[in-house]
Amino acid sequence: MLVKLRRLPAHERRLLVEALSLVVRVRVALWLLPFRRVRRMFATERHARTATGGPPPRSEQEAIGRAVRRAGSVVPDASCLTQAFAGRIMFARRGGTSLLRIGVAKEAAKLEAHAWVEIDGRVVIGELPDLARFHPMPSLPGDG
Repeated sequence: MLVKLRRLPAHERRLLVEALSLVVRVRVALWLLPFRRVRRMFATERHARTATGGPPPRSEQEAIGRAVRRAGSVVPDASCLTQAFAGRIMFARRGGTSLLRIGVAKEAAKLEAHAWVEIDGRVVIGELPDLARFHPMPSLPGDG
């Protein structure tokens, strides 16, 4: 991974370091704390750093998405929820608004859940080929 890290442009390297830090922090928090507390904890951080303005340019959104996916691939048990929280914080730090979505799908007796992040209705983190089968739950107060 270090060799690949050195090959990245400096901007993407910085994004990856930020994403790794956030994915680890969110992962540990989800392990140790109730979901409600984790959500509140990261919402506070998100709002404290949010600037006014529109979403980051699409190229920046894509770079953040790549950084979060890369970080999620090396942090043990970095679930879709972990990555969605981390990505949402990164977007907010850049002044953008994003929506963390949690959806459920039921097939036979099996219930599945998935988390993703949207900006202006477009999935920027957590895209799946069969994402349409997940029915988004209502947004929680303070989300969006």
